[in-house]
Amino acid sequence: MEKIIWLQSFDNYNVVCRYNYETKEIEKCSKSELMDKTIKFDGMFSEIGVNLFLMIKDRGSLIFIVNKNVINVTDDVLIEVTGKPSDRILKILKNNKLLYEIHYSLDGEKIIDGDPTPFIEEEDFDFGLFMSNISSDKNRKNILLGKE
Repeated sequence: MEKIIWLQSFDNYNVVCRYNYETKEIEKCSKSELMDKTIKFDGMFSEIGVNLFLMIKDRGSLIFIVNKNVINVTDDVLIEVTGKPSDRILKILKNNKLLYEIHYSLDGEKIIDGDPTPFIEEEDFDFGLFMSNISSDKNRKNILLGKE
């Protein structure tokens, strides 16, 4: 039996995707096209350049998928993001050993220099940084998973 997971776009509120966990196929559509308005979303996704990032909540665990590479975000996994928005480096480490590294740059149109909205954080425009912040904060990860 195929396992289908619905994900909300991190970048566009009206975009969602149907993700087949076994085949790794992703099918995007708009929320307005959904026939079933009661669908439960179990994560988020973001496309940054040619990179596809998925965050999935599955049976009390957090899973991060980067270009089809599946990483269970356990307490010994750390996601680090460094660099300027135009040249980001995302590293995934397990027990301080490098599992995966990806270089990406953010869409300059999303970043507003001197943004007057004080409640906006840098992670609101960078899904990699968002995941990094969650991986390094156990309380935040537990809240996201509904454990607190």
